[in-house]
Amino acid sequence: MDAQVNEQQTQTLHLPHEGEKVGSGIVLSRINAGGTACVYKTWVESLELHRAVKVMLPDAGPGTRERFSTEARITSKLTHLNIVQVHNCGETASGLPYIEMEFVNGFTLEAVLKQRGAMPLPAALAVAAGVLDALHYAHNITYTLYGQQHSGAMHRDIKPGNIIFSGGTPKLMDFGIARPVEVSMHTMTGTIPGTVPYMAPEMCGGGACDFRSDVYQIGLLLYECISGRPPYPQPDFMSLIAAISAGERKPLDTHPKAAAIINKCTELDPNKRYESAYECLEDVRALYNNLNPHTAPEECILAFFKGTEEPSKKAKSKRAKQKNDGKKRSKAAAFTLIFFLILFGLGVGLFFNNPDFRRLILKKLDTPAVPAAAPAVNYESMYHWLSVPEPEPAATPEYEHELESGPDYYNYTEADLESAAEYGSEYEQHSR
Repeated sequence: MDAQVNEQQTQTLHLPHEGEKVGSGIVLSRINAGGTACVYKTWVESLELHRAVKVMLPDAGPGTRERFSTEARITSKLTHLNIVQVHNCGETASGLPYIEMEFVNGFTLEAVLKQRGAMPLPAALAVAAGVLDALHYAHNITYTLYGQQHSGAMHRDIKPGNIIFSGGTPKLMDFGIARPVEVSMHTMTGTIPGTVPYMAPEMCGGGACDFRSDVYQIGLLLYECISGRPPYPQPDFMSLIAAISAGERKPLDTHPKAAAIINKCTELDPNKRYESAYECLEDVRALYNNLNPHTAPEECILAFFKGTEEPSKKAKSKRAKQKNDGKKRSKAAAFTLIFFLILFGLGVGLFFNNPDFRRLILKKLDTPAVPAAAPAVNYESMYHWLSVPEPEPAATPEYEHELESGPDYYNYTEADLESAAEYGSEYEQHSR
């Protein structure tokens, strides 16, 4: 009889449609759907802003309505930059419970990792720092729930799908299985609350859990951000539980201090983990500031979204480029030297094996050098010497005597002429 009533109630329940009023706004579109709820984008005319409304599915399992109420009551008391704010709760026109929340115009970490893959270490640390800051706040808040006062609230379902980005700010959402640490609420026999691949070992075994279970999940979150892959990819339930219980994960190739943080977060024994989210947050911030001291975490995350690199990456890239350029120049010089050696070897081979080539080279080597130009003659002084008449010798007694006694080259005797004629006749006879 009860089953028939529940079936009739399920048939009358329906999810809101576009244009229907839910909470303080009008439904515009569906954003996302999960195993127990759908999330819609609404427009609140009175405030002129968008909000997100989470509506329980009509066929959701038993206990979901109670968890919806607990989530709304706990999250509405959490006001933190890294937590999605809850504004209101109630039921739709058909009777489905809803939670009205802050609308974040962004995308989840799960979508980022699927699209972009592994994150640079500084960006991964920035995400972990934001979530740890939110957990530190939630773990230490004092609030009233169902008329009783409690201290601190565990999330118990920290995973990439429950982190959404508002610009470069990571925000923790979906406190659907959140509860105070000192009490057990909405326990269902034969079920495991949470997402199995991200559960702490004590949660898988149904044992007691506390804030250190959230710290364990932060370790898995940081592991997936750095590696770009789930920490436990086992396909079936039994092998997955066995791997989590044994801590069998693929080793992570990363900074030693980052690996140490992950290992400490994910110790199988909770007593060996960080005692609080704040203690883990201090180590994460210290490593981030050491790697990227001049960039705020939000700016680092935005740089990753935009496809740009952090300053440290740019410096490494620049050094690598300079190193590659140096190698290229060295290779070019080596190739040039080899080229000239090959040419020299060919020339030597032709010289010794080709006579024509050898004669040509020797001829070039024997060609006399062009004489140097003769010094210019000073014709002006030469003409000056020719134009100056030689001076007459002084008229001395010796000179005058020499002139008087000298031979008279112009006064020949007849005898001299006859002898010359005879010489000419003898010459003629001899020539004949």
